[in-house]
Amino acid sequence: NGRGHLYAHGNCSPTLQRQIGGVIRRQGAIMAEPMHTVVCDFAMEFRCSKGNVSFCGYSLFNTRGYGYAGNCLCSDETIERKLCEWIPLEQLHETREALTRFLQYKIAPEYDGYIGVDMFIYQKEGYQLNPMVEINLRMTMGMAAHILRERHIHPDSEGEFRLEYRPQEGALKAFVMEAEEQHPPQEYDNRWYSGFHALTPVDDTTQYAFFVLLQPIHHP
Repeated sequence: NGRGHLYAHGNCSPTLQRQIGGVIRRQGAIMAEPMHTVVCDFAMEFRCSKGNVSFCGYSLFNTRGYGYAGNCLCSDETIERKLCEWIPLEQLHETREALTRFLQYKIAPEYDGYIGVDMFIYQKEGYQLNPMVEINLRMTMGMAAHILRERHIHPDSEGEFRLEYRPQEGALKAFVMEAEEQHPPQEYDNRWYSGFHALTPVDDTTQYAFFVLLQPIHHP
């Protein structure tokens, strides 16, 4: 319900007990899950339309603390190669097919729009896949990054789609100006090809901004 997470290590302290009691009074229940040693966060993105489900692509994203920090801007093939450093490709494809069937049966009859299924790979007796951390029935940041890459970024380029936070007045504006000077934005065939591209207006009072930083992987 968007209430955040509580973290327990060892014994449940009096402070944590009070916090848990407050959540139960407000929401009626809590859910406990084990902490894992996560090596990679990612998602599978789907689209529901007129009762049918289609797979749109992968989202390989980064976190800062326990919040979203940004997405890798690269092809689905590149993301699969990265994930296959830890788990077999067949497991990924079987998971995708199982999720498609589940969403077709449970979600598609009642919903039109994008769906993001968050997952992670964790270390336990080798490497394991958690195939469904949560289901987001909305346009996710991963889907936004996927569409951004398809529509605006040259296929011979890769990079990152990132959220930057600078609370001090003028700090974010200075960061953007320095980044644009160090990484001049370049286009090729009317697509972003390399360099730093700010996606949101920035002034002296701005604290949050999204940007794209690209580098060519092949020279066209």
